[in-house]
Amino acid sequence: MINIPNISMSFMPFSAFFAAPMIYLFGTKDFAGYYALLQNSGPLVQSAVTFAKLNLAFCFSFHFWASIRHFVSTLGS
Repeated sequence: MINIPNISMSFMPFSAFFAAPMIYLFGTKDFAGYYALLQNSGPLVQSAVTFAKLNLAFCFSFHFWASIRHFVSTLGS
């Protein structure tokens, strides 16, 4: 059974984790300043940025290979 409050409460922190930097970046239009801020923010923030990149890369690559798998299984049946 789907628990809607549980799903929404788990979705909010992750969406804020990805949306907050994008809102700041595209709201100020200061790309060079944002890059300098990330470079000078220390290893913890740089690790968080790397973690976010890996999360996005995993999602895209997983869905890409899943679509290839479904395509091949459709051809075989």
